[in-house]
Amino acid sequence: QEHCIPFDDDRIWKNDSIQVALAPENGKPVTELTVSGSANGPAVVWRHRAPDTAQKGSWPIQAEVVRDSGVTRYRFAVPLAGTGIPARPGTRFRLSLLVNDNDGAGRKGFLHWGDGLGVNKNPEEFNQIVLQ
Repeated sequence: QEHCIPFDDDRIWKNDSIQVALAPENGKPVTELTVSGSANGPAVVWRHRAPDTAQKGSWPIQAEVVRDSGVTRYRFAVPLAGTGIPARPGTRFRLSLLVNDNDGAGRKGFLHWGDGLGVNKNPEEFNQIVLQ
């Protein structure tokens, strides 16, 4: 289909894009970000961030968004440091992943793994993950 990325800044979720939200097992704080292509290359926008993350822009995510032969590939990593989620075996946390689809007339829909992100913002509906 069409690869559509007309929006920038805090509106990139309206593009063809990926949204990720994660939270500690108790649901707070929520860290949510959106990754999208843009006129200036890959873009990452934070909606919510863990409170122990330093100043805005100090926790950069390196993202890659490549469109080739009708397929878009997103590559990025979200470091657990600063999210309130310890990176050790046995840690439980919540995660939701959403793929937005825009073919030129705004977001027409999305696919998701875990609820609580696309329609409402509710970490209790995210899927539960256990680190091994």
